[in-house]
Amino acid sequence: MARRFNPPPNWPALPDDWTPPSGWRPDPSWPPPPAGWQLWSDDSGYAARLAKRVCLGPVAHSPVRKAIRGTLVGLLASAVAVNAFSGGEPPAPAAATANAVPSSRPTPTAAVTSAAPSFIPTPTTSPASVALPDVTGADEDDATTTLIAAGLVLSWMDLDNLPSCSLDCVVVSTSPENGTELAQGTTVLLVRAEREVYDFYRKRSKMPKLVGLSENKASDALDAVSPLVETDHVTAKAGQKADQVIKQSPRAGAALRPGRPIRLTVTEQDRYATEDVPAESEELDDVPAEESRDVVSSVHPGAFCSPSGALGRSKSGVLMRCSTKAGDSRARWRRS
Repeated sequence: MARRFNPPPNWPALPDDWTPPSGWRPDPSWPPPPAGWQLWSDDSGYAARLAKRVCLGPVAHSPVRKAIRGTLVGLLASAVAVNAFSGGEPPAPAAATANAVPSSRPTPTAAVTSAAPSFIPTPTTSPASVALPDVTGADEDDATTTLIAAGLVLSWMDLDNLPSCSLDCVVVSTSPENGTELAQGTTVLLVRAEREVYDFYRKRSKMPKLVGLSENKASDALDAVSPLVETDHVTAKAGQKADQVIKQSPRAGAALRPGRPIRLTVTEQDRYATEDVPAESEELDDVPAEESRDVVSSVHPGAFCSPSGALGRSKSGVLMRCSTKAGDSRARWRRS
C-alpha cells in the first residue's frame, strides 16, 4: 500500500514526500499536532473501504453499522498515528497493495536535526619578546625613545663613585647586556655618565701605565675620570725623584671597569729638608695678599672645581688653580 507522511501544519517545513526513518522522533521543541491530525494517509482510500466491507458487510445504511464503522475507522487512524511516532510501519491489509498510488515526492536522505553549539577555546598569548637594542653611547633622550618603542621599561642610575650626571649624559652600560631576549614590559637598568667619561672607557679597555710619570701628567691622563682618582703622597726615599708616580692600582694592563676607583702613590720631597724646597711665600709671590687667604687646602689635581680662577694647594703643597682648557665642559684643579 502506498502511504504518505503528513507533517502537521504547525511543524517546521519538511521536504516533500519525506518519510521518517526507523527510530525517528519529532524534535521536542516542535508543537504537538492539532487534535485528530493523521500523520499517515493512504492515497488510494482502499484501507477504509476494506474495513467497511469486512466489518460491516454489504449493508452500509444501518445506523448501528455506521456507528461501528466510524469507531473502526477512528481506531485505525489512531493506530497509524501511534505507529508513526514509534517509527514502525502502519497496519494495512495485504490486498490493498494492488490499489496503491505511487508517490511522486522524493524521499529525504537525512532526518532534520538541530545542530549542537560548538565550543571554541580562546587561545592564550604570552608577551612578545624583543632583543634589547644597543643604546650604549646614546644620550638619555634617544635611549629612552628607543627602549620605550621596544616595549621595555627604563630605570636609570649614575655610574658608581661619580657625581650625579646633569650635563651631556650618555648610556655607559645596560643590565642585562645588549642583545638579550626580553619579554615586553621587562625593566632595563641603564647606567649613565658624562660623555667624556664614556669616551674615556670607550678608548681604553685596559689601565694605562702611569708609574714613572709626574703627578701632573698622570692627572692629565686621568682627567676625564678625576673624581675616581685617589692620590697618596709619600716622602721620596734616597735615589727616588720627587713628584713621581711609583705605584698604581689597578696595575698597568688590567681591565678597566667603569666606576672603579684608581689609586696612585706619588713621591714628594721631605717637607723638612731645606734644599730645593721653595718657600711658601715664593709660590704665592704672584698671588695678591687678599687672595692668599682664600687658597683651598688639600685639593685633588684634576678634580672638578669652581669658580674658575680659584686657588688651592694639593696634599703635597703644590699650588693649584681652578681652570679650563680646550674641550673641557667644566673647570678642574690644575698646577698653577
